[in-house]
Amino acid sequence: MRIAVWGAGAVGLLWSVRLFREYPELRLITRTKEQRDRIEEEGVRFTGLDGRTETFRIPVCWAEQVSGPFDLMLVTVKQTDLPGVARRFGAICSPSVPVLLWQNGMEHEECWRREGGGGALYRAVNTEGALRRDSIHVCQTGSGKAWVGPFSETVPSPALKRWVEQCSNRGFPILFTREIDTRAWEKLAVNSVINPLTALLGITNGRLTAWDSFPPLMEAILEETAGVAAHAGVTLDVRELREKVLQVCEQTASNASSMLVDLRRGRPTEIDAINGAVIRMGKKFGVSTPVHTALHILVRTVEEKEAES
Repeated sequence: MRIAVWGAGAVGLLWSVRLFREYPELRLITRTKEQRDRIEEEGVRFTGLDGRTETFRIPVCWAEQVSGPFDLMLVTVKQTDLPGVARRFGAICSPSVPVLLWQNGMEHEECWRREGGGGALYRAVNTEGALRRDSIHVCQTGSGKAWVGPFSETVPSPALKRWVEQCSNRGFPILFTREIDTRAWEKLAVNSVINPLTALLGITNGRLTAWDSFPPLMEAILEETAGVAAHAGVTLDVRELREKVLQVCEQTASNASSMLVDLRRGRPTEIDAINGAVIRMGKKFGVSTPVHTALHILVRTVEEKEAES
């Protein structure tokens, strides 16, 4: 089975290591030529929760030179890089190939289709902690699961469901679900709290809980998210979400959120796909989202400032 993992960030490296053990024909696709060269020369280093580090010689190619065909594609780039991958898809894969979109936030399907991407689209919602130490070294920093399920317009494939079940039976933390929208909203709610706040404050996830103003601000963000989700047909329990946020902060205490890392590197953040998505859906349903709006404006302002420096 020819599997492509397009995107060699933390999640892409983590899952390429896992899948390579079972699918040696897997191909890891990098955004930059420099990362491809390092992986070719040194391999991918993986440090597990037990602290042991292993090196894997995973086949790798640069996105500008990738060629198919593939039987399955995992797209693990950030939301901001998704359009470029979608535009390349037609030249690489057939329209029926299952495509798993792993991005944070919402509106992946719309973005993919708008840019001409084909395939049978599935959402993957990941709750594991992973940290990319450098361009070839990924560390698993927390346990969790990847939930996979079809987008609304996708007819579920029995073959894809069987593949997920086979991976689960082999010990991979992945499950197939028809409740993928609920899982996505739950993760969106958590990300909409942790990502912008850590990015604006310049702190790791664990330090959020020591901030006196954090509990009421977290509550306000979650209340707005739950209000919008309800109009989208998804019921969220704010009390349970609060516990999830605190749990993630504790389990990934030493992690810098992806949004904080992006700001530090002068890269575009995923604020539009996370808090921005809540704002847009809120406007669609007539639900006010003033806290999300303030966070969105602040992060975009810092983003522009960092890009100029």
